[in-house]
Amino acid sequence: MLNGINPNIDSLDGCSPQHIWYALVKMKEWRPDIEEKLSYEVKQYIRFCFKEEGLIFYPAGVGMPSPYLDQVIEIINKVNGPIIENDENPLARQAIHYLRLVEYTKNEIEKN
Repeated sequence: MLNGINPNIDSLDGCSPQHIWYALVKMKEWRPDIEEKLSYEVKQYIRFCFKEEGLIFYPAGVGMPSPYLDQVIEIINKVNGPIIENDENPLARQAIHYLRLVEYTKNEIEKN
C-alpha cells in the first residue's frame, strides 16, 4: 500500500500529483533507470494529472521535459522567507505547489 491509500477495485480514481511524485521517488530508489523504463502512456498520464491540478512542471529524472521546473526551483532559492502567492508572478504559485509536493514526499518517507 503506497501513499497510505487502500485500493478500491470497484471505482476508478486518478492519482494526485503528490501521490505520483512520491511514487516516482520510491520507484527511483528501486529502479535508478526509471527514466528509460516509463512508457509513453505513463508519461502522458502523469502530464494529464499534473495539468488537471494546474501544475506546469513535472518531476525531474523521469524522462519528461520540464522547462519550468528549473525556474520554479530558482524562485524558491531566491526567496528569503515565505513565498507569497500573487497574480504578478504565476511561477510563485507553482513554487508553492512544488514545495507542497516535496513536503508530502518527505513526510511519507519519514512515516515508512
